[in-house]
Amino acid sequence: MGLSVLRVADADIPRAQEYLRDHSDTALFLLSNLAAHGHALSEAMNSGNFKFVAEKDQIQGVFCLTRRGNLLAECGGRSELAPIIVAACRSESIPITGVVGECSPARRIGRHKGCTSRSDSST
Repeated sequence: MGLSVLRVADADIPRAQEYLRDHSDTALFLLSNLAAHGHALSEAMNSGNFKFVAEKDQIQGVFCLTRRGNLLAECGGRSELAPIIVAACRSESIPITGVVGECSPARRIGRHKGCTSRSDSST
């Protein structure tokens, strides 16, 4: 399929915003986070490194794992992107504790064992 995951750089912000606006029904958390905290991880709990999934230079999805552990994801209903998103998040030093996004992809991300519950630490 030729998919790659790239960090959103300064030059990519307009493209990422356009993609998210085109999917605004399910991308408002990502749009708000990008506006409030920028595209890179900082000390703010809701900040994170914004990344996008690309295929032939076309954005197929945008996601961000926040310092708080919430994975915000928009992939235009393409639940098959879940494994690549989870793999990219595992390279961060932050565990995924929740998922915010479209139902089908969010469920698949959760099933990919990408999520860990804070209450699971005792099991």
